[in-house]
Amino acid sequence: EEITTIMICNLPCRIMQEDLVSAVDSMGLAGRYDFLFVPKSHRPGSNLGYAFINFLSPDDAERCTRYFSGYTFAGTCSKKACSVKPARLQGAERNIAQFAGGQRKKTGARGPWMVAEVA
Repeated sequence: EEITTIMICNLPCRIMQEDLVSAVDSMGLAGRYDFLFVPKSHRPGSNLGYAFINFLSPDDAERCTRYFSGYTFAGTCSKKACSVKPARLQGAERNIAQFAGGQRKKTGARGPWMVAEVA
């Protein structure tokens, strides 16, 4: 099976979905993914330290993997360097089904699925 869904690990706790969307889009990958999810922590304004992104092609997933391997987010107090690995579940549909317990919203006609929160 080709890898299209990646898991980004070691995200600084204050990075939210909007921040990750901006970072991915700034790489020239806007419109090249159909699912992006940053699980929120029970603490307000905090995430669980990882995210999932499903790309439309394995080449785009590989490009993002190279970019985020060792990446540090500027403007945070965190010195965490991201690591990236293939997600256990591949494909947007499988990931949406996995996280369907959370509130979902579709941003734009062709935007990524944003799963707002998983309880």
